[in-house]
Amino acid sequence: MKGNMMEWDLTIPQAISHAEKYNFDGQLISRELDGSIKKTTYGESIQRSKKLANALNKLGIHPS
Repeated sequence: MKGNMMEWDLTIPQAISHAEKYNFDGQLISRELDGSIKKTTYGESIQRSKKLANALNKLGIHPS
């Protein structure tokens, strides 16, 4: 699906790539199950996700 104002596909990998490139230091705020507030950035979250993906690959778990 194409975005209305964008020339690229509106997919999760594209949205993550866009956030990494243009909003790396943008803040993400979430509420934990215990009610506490957690703050991080897009960049930190993306780096953690890539680290997890690499660990899963090393364990032989690959995307299908």
